[in-house]
Amino acid sequence: MRLIGVKCDITVQRRISILPHTSVQKLLWDTLYNVVEPPFNRWPFKNMREKALELTMNHIHYEDEASRYMTIGCIEKPLCMLACWVEDPNSDYFKKQLARIGEFFWVGEMD
Repeated sequence: MRLIGVKCDITVQRRISILPHTSVQKLLWDTLYNVVEPPFNRWPFKNMREKALELTMNHIHYEDEASRYMTIGCIEKPLCMLACWVEDPNSDYFKKQLARIGEFFWVGEMD
């Protein structure tokens, strides 16, 4: 049964990966990147972005320390690890995340 799920996933993945972007979608992304993004990389918006990222990382570190780097969410743990790694791959926060990853994964027995 699991093999069927894997085959379906591969089929869906192939189908999704070959869909080309439409010209409207390309125009929209190019416009956003070339027109909207440059002003946001300048003074007031750049400082706001940096402060928002700093605040976000503070929240992530607080949550990690409060939960002792263990979460019950299957999405939260990898995202927190990724955020800590992007901030500094050699940081203590990331090393503590790696130390607890073995406890996050578990192997279920099949009947």
